[in-house]
Amino acid sequence: MKTRDASKRSTNPDNTPTNYSHRHAVRFLPLLLLLMLSATVQAQFNYTVSEGKVTITRYTGPGGAVTIPDMIAGLPVTSIGESAFSNCRALTSVVIADSVISIGSGAFYGCTSLTSVTIPDSVISIGGVAFSGCTSLASITIPDSVISIGSSAFYGCPIRHILFNVSQTMLVRYPPSNRGSYIIPESVTAIVGGAFYGCTGLTSVTIPDSVTSIGTHALYACTSLASVTIGNSVTGIGDWAFLGCTGLTSITIPDSVISIGDSSFSRCTRLASITIPDSVISVGDGSFSGCTSLTSVTIPDSVISIGGAAFSGCTSLASITIPDSVISIGSSAFYGCPIRHILFNV
Repeated sequence: MKTRDASKRSTNPDNTPTNYSHRHAVRFLPLLLLLMLSATVQAQFNYTVSEGKVTITRYTGPGGAVTIPDMIAGLPVTSIGESAFSNCRALTSVVIADSVISIGSGAFYGCTSLTSVTIPDSVISIGGVAFSGCTSLASITIPDSVISIGSSAFYGCPIRHILFNVSQTMLVRYPPSNRGSYIIPESVTAIVGGAFYGCTGLTSVTIPDSVTSIGTHALYACTSLASVTIGNSVTGIGDWAFLGCTGLTSITIPDSVISIGDSSFSRCTRLASITIPDSVISVGDGSFSGCTSLTSVTIPDSVISIGGAAFSGCTSLASITIPDSVISIGSSAFYGCPIRHILFNV
């Protein structure tokens, strides 16, 4: 009976246990490297877990080009939390995984080197000031999946064109460098908060009947704005919507409007008169405060509440009629008005 030579067996590269292990190590090396890389990438994110879903709370990596993973610790990444990447000045580009459905307020605030962001169709909400102060972000595509964008989400970005979502139903940001008049296209149904914020060269704007909402800070500090035409479908004027529009002399609020938001026309110092339609039921806090040229206001019987300081500082408003429909008037609603008689409701 023949026996194998032990010495040959020990030197035979096809039979040695050492080479067998080596071959398998080489085979699994790419997988090991991938797992190590994945672990390294995941280590760059602080996160919380709720109901089996991951929210990234802080990016701790070196910056540069970043891809947000769709899974961390075997769980889906669904949210980028508030201020998660804020002031990460080394961040140059971001690809957001298609597991993400929300981008929190201030998520990328102040990322001054950020030039490129890929937002997937999975995202439905973008928080306020999410990309504000991204002074290198000149272009971005907003998918139609996004149904909610917080105020001033792209304020301070050098957007070179009028920024809409893909189907142009949401007007997101108007370039502050643009001057003159602008007619909003009839495809638009919503003006996002802060869309015209600080557009000091804008002289007039026409809002079509297709628009149903004007967001907070929508035309804030448009100091050259002299004329506004609002279509007949707008139901609410957002808080601070026209605050500081010092060139605005008159405005017609359509019958579709139900509420006038807080400080919505505050410090419109040239606004001389205002007629509130009988569709309105509430006038917000400080809504016309500091309108120093306002001499005439018509409040209809539909109004049931007038907010605090609503007409405070209207130093030319000497007379006003408050209908019996009003059941709530906030503190100092008419403080600083030169009322010549004791002011009661009707």
